[in-house]
Amino acid sequence: MSNERIMIVEDENFVARDLQMSLEGMGYTVNSMVPSGELAIREIEEKRSDLVLMDIVLQGEMDGIETAEEINSRFDIPVIFITAHGEDKMFERAKITEPLGYVVKPFNKEELRKTIKIGLYKHRAEVERKTLIQKLKSEIAERKKMEEALLQSEKFKSLGAIAAGVAHEFNNILAVIMGCAELLKRDISYDRELKKN
Repeated sequence: MSNERIMIVEDENFVARDLQMSLEGMGYTVNSMVPSGELAIREIEEKRSDLVLMDIVLQGEMDGIETAEEINSRFDIPVIFITAHGEDKMFERAKITEPLGYVVKPFNKEELRKTIKIGLYKHRAEVERKTLIQKLKSEIAERKKMEEALLQSEKFKSLGAIAAGVAHEFNNILAVIMGCAELLKRDISYDRELKKN
């Protein structure tokens, strides 16, 4: 049994009811049926759907193509067009919204079932692909941070080695100076002893 929730956006009540019965017979849940694009957007804001079956010609200001564009820009919900308009001009306009399918009325229930199954599968695969890409980007960013930290650590280690080398050389010079100072001190002490005697 499928648990996907499908919204039907269809202005003809008879067609909407036929779709609902067909979908429920296939095991899907019809969580909303609306006759206009404006109502579809409002319903999507309130009830999350997994798929939208949408007619192109709708009641209200927005047609199905404009509604699909808004759904694409605001929500990550796939759209399948179910329409009586199969002419090339309408198809060209509709494909810009990148629907997961385009079924011409009167629809064949088996064709509808396959289109929905393929559409949902493609959408899940796309969501998984986006999730994987995001995970890879995150891992790459983390790796870059680690590489930068390692590089910084190597710089500090190199600076430490250089500082130790400079200190060693400075100590060598200082040892020579201290040795010379000690010799001068002895010479001065020796001269004083000689002058006293």
